[in-house]
Amino acid sequence: MVLLRAERLYKRFHVHAGAWDMVCGLLRGRLRRRVALDDVSLELRSGETLGVIGANGSGKSTLLKVLAGVQLPESGRVQRHGRVVALLELGTGFRPERTGLDNLQTNGLLLGMTRRQLDERRDAILRFSGLGSAIHEPLKNYSSGMRMRLGFAVAMHAEPDAFLIDEALTVGDAGFQQRCIARLQAFTRRGGAIILVAHDLAAIRSLCDRAVLLQHGRIAAAGAPAAVADAYMQYLADVPPVIPDAVGYHRGFGTGGVVFDAVRLQGERSGSNRVHPGEVGRLCLRIHAHQAVPDLTVGFLIRDRFGHEVFGVNSAQLGKLLAVDAGDRLSVTIRVPLELGVGAYSVALALHTGLTHEETCFQWLEHALQFEVIPRGAMFSGVARLRPEMTVSREGEPVAGSRRVGLSG
Repeated sequence: MVLLRAERLYKRFHVHAGAWDMVCGLLRGRLRRRVALDDVSLELRSGETLGVIGANGSGKSTLLKVLAGVQLPESGRVQRHGRVVALLELGTGFRPERTGLDNLQTNGLLLGMTRRQLDERRDAILRFSGLGSAIHEPLKNYSSGMRMRLGFAVAMHAEPDAFLIDEALTVGDAGFQQRCIARLQAFTRRGGAIILVAHDLAAIRSLCDRAVLLQHGRIAAAGAPAAVADAYMQYLADVPPVIPDAVGYHRGFGTGGVVFDAVRLQGERSGSNRVHPGEVGRLCLRIHAHQAVPDLTVGFLIRDRFGHEVFGVNSAQLGKLLAVDAGDRLSVTIRVPLELGVGAYSVALALHTGLTHEETCFQWLEHALQFEVIPRGAMFSGVARLRPEMTVSREGEPVAGSRRVGLSG
């Protein structure tokens, strides 16, 4: 079922340096305008999460405001089926002199809840916010993070048909963010739908079913989140795509001035791309320079199966200075202990200048390699093994040294 449909949205804003500049523009009939949305069409269906990414000023927030009905387009139309709640500016309508509890009531009513629903959900909202006794203090005593937590907690319990979320997943600490994400995932499983605007590409990759990339108010790419995220990274690099080279990867981009000829990753013990936790991985790269580069940087980035960035580093960050002449071929070997949890991982590879590929990018290969960490020996939870040490003593009777303690789940 389609909950939200936008058709050929077009929106402009007047651009002026102040009131006097605007008056002069009106008198001369030469008001300057900036196009925020240009022929944007999309659909949001029940049970799905649609990600929206793009650089600052690309039209993301304007799109959400038009979809929510906060702003009207100059042309095009928006159809809404069901109740839509927009988390654009958390805490809109909050009054600093009133307590958090008073503001909870006001904000809930603004989001469409009845007084009866607020009474029924108040305790759940308070537990979700984690504000404790601070809920009885005036809002002016709250930090910005506390105010945002309260706003998000109220919105999460408004139970609409669709959420429009603008960068709100950065609210609060890690524990609160995890509760928010779990709540949103449960919401879509029940048939709700979400449009998520975020700069966090890992969140787009892992949380969204589809994604769109906005550039200068137009949809520049749409489809699978990983492919759209790749298109955005290519846009940030501001270079044209290269023809796939001998390595054979089709998700690369760059100028092609320096490229990878061959790449390989294998465990030093296993001799394959299936390794055990803690095994040293050997990343072997063969590089071919088509131009002279006095400050070449080679780097890699490991992602988990959700697209989250696990670890990345490059030669510039390691203090290794590389220089190549046209026609040079280099072999680079990187040894890294793969202290990772069991699961599947991918590796992105990059050749560029400076500290990041956003300066001059010769080649970026997304999903250039894959490897799997398989169980062996002591188990642990999570994505990284941190090798803790445990010391046990009885109160008043210290035990010399330390010993292993078995922990049962």
